[in-house]
Amino acid sequence: FGSVSKVTGTLGKIATEATFDEDAIQERRIDQAKNQPQHLGDGLAKGGVSIVKGIWGGVSGLVTQPYKDIKKKGVAGIGSGIGKGVAGLVMKPVAGVLDGVTNITTGIANTPDALMQKKSFLYKEEDYRVHYKNMRN
Repeated sequence: FGSVSKVTGTLGKIATEATFDEDAIQERRIDQAKNQPQHLGDGLAKGGVSIVKGIWGGVSGLVTQPYKDIKKKGVAGIGSGIGKGVAGLVMKPVAGVLDGVTNITTGIANTPDALMQKKSFLYKEEDYRVHYKNMRN
């Protein structure tokens, strides 16, 4: 699953960059760097959030991108803002789905480690020794 998440992660990065939305690109970089799923449940939750954010970002970008570009460039920003909004309408949901798959497959790949950490936390070697010693007495 590690290879799948690397491929979908790269494709998600490409799709996000194709939106030309610097805010979305920066937000994705931060999110990917700090929010790695620890196990399957975490991956499913974060994957669902990625998908919803992608769809919402695409739809809302039809309004917000022209507004941002008009505010930044004046009337000359209308064309680029509309172009970014339309590109985002297509690419942000695609990026969201790809990031969702990345989160889910990363969560699957990290689940065995999470289970081993939980097991070692719950059952320390000293606990076995104490329990065994008490059984013998």
